[in-house]
Amino acid sequence: MKTLRLRYIGVIFAFSVGVAMAQETPLSFGATNAIVDEFGQVLPGRNPSCTYWGLDPVSGPIVQILQTLDGSIYPANPDGSPGNTNNLVIQTIRIGEGVDGSLSESGLFSGTLGYFRRSSMMVSPKIFARVFNGVSEAESSFYGDSQVFDVPVFGDDYDRFFAQVEATDQPLDTSDLDQDGMIGSWEKSFGTDPNNPDSDRDGVRDGDEMLAGTDALDDTSFLAMVELIPYNAKDLMVMWASVSGTVYQLQISTNGLMDPVFDPVNATIEATDTVAGTVVTNAQEWSDVHFRVRVITP
Repeated sequence: MKTLRLRYIGVIFAFSVGVAMAQETPLSFGATNAIVDEFGQVLPGRNPSCTYWGLDPVSGPIVQILQTLDGSIYPANPDGSPGNTNNLVIQTIRIGEGVDGSLSESGLFSGTLGYFRRSSMMVSPKIFARVFNGVSEAESSFYGDSQVFDVPVFGDDYDRFFAQVEATDQPLDTSDLDQDGMIGSWEKSFGTDPNNPDSDRDGVRDGDEMLAGTDALDDTSFLAMVELIPYNAKDLMVMWASVSGTVYQLQISTNGLMDPVFDPVNATIEATDTVAGTVVTNAQEWSDVHFRVRVITP
């Protein structure tokens, strides 16, 4: 009886060791924070299980997991494909996948990667996450990359890839075909014509409208003087169309328009409404005075 029992135990022990040696644990990965797009809005996308909570499914922007063969991250091509053969796409998912389906929006993603047979590898592969702002590379205009992560291999402690991507704020297309001061990626995001410097034909270039915060597709939306109002006996109130949160600088010239020299008037002004203005001291006493408003960019 003892001999048979020892043989039986021996068979079980050998079988258990064989299973353990062949086992592979997938690498878990996910975003550490809600990712926003180039406008600062949380990327949409819901787990298909959202229907259980009465929510409509939303197909989110794509997320790629790439391997970097030389440890470097290279900018993507304008069409969204890897910009260097050392960056290889090994898995694609979407924003919202692997996330709690009860969330109306999250800007998150998670998943598992079983691409590497880590038990037979001695050198750690390096990977990173690339998040686009569109549901496909062709429909995207901006993207964002995470940090590089060393995949644990044989002998390493198990680890997870916590991808850090704050925003999809890297442009895919940096060309400016119509020379309007707005690169191709912004033209795509705003829906303006990349071959027309003034898409709404209001006399203001698309790039200037973007800086001013006005609508480059609306010919009634542009930076312009609104009204000059006498203020006290000698002063003048100068008012212009504004966008809330935008910072402006009113400037003045008193030497005509043939070769004008403009100087700042008062301090910069951050608009809080659709019209902004400032009082110009003694402006009514000047016989030849001209004003202009400039947008102060960060």
